[in-house]
Amino acid sequence: MNIAELTVEDVIPHSRKMVFLETLESADESHLLASMSIREDTYFINEQSVPAWVGIEYMAQAIAAYAGVLAKSAGEPIKVGLLLGTRRYTSKVSSFALGQKLYVRAEPLHNEDSGLGVFECAIYPSNETSGCAEEPWVVANLNVYQPHDVDAFLAGER
Repeated sequence: MNIAELTVEDVIPHSRKMVFLETLESADESHLLASMSIREDTYFINEQSVPAWVGIEYMAQAIAAYAGVLAKSAGEPIKVGLLLGTRRYTSKVSSFALGQKLYVRAEPLHNEDSGLGVFECAIYPSNETSGCAEEPWVVANLNVYQPHDVDAFLAGER
């Protein structure tokens, strides 16, 4: 599937105002790279910046976009996923500045048929010459779960 034909809203099951990623840069079975910019109307902005801990949501949305791209490629519906937690969240910055363009990458490390998965994620600043910088500002592993039937799962059914 050509991701140039897709928008972030096509592959993430969020309402528009809660979609923080803006552009799908690249995607295949091994990764997804998306970009976004910190704007005056960005959620969580405080005194011209967004706290770096909000990067967990940016990473979770990159994972959702990855799953959505795979679903679209297979002709399947987009499904809701759940963030279970994060491990090894390290950040070289305390916040993302107003006007900063960020690149968010998600790579699957482990996926089970049950819907459980682990992703290695990173947030990179923009680089004036090549777009995405080579060294990430933030890295983390995120644990996720995509139930086969989210309604039954949320109702407590197995």
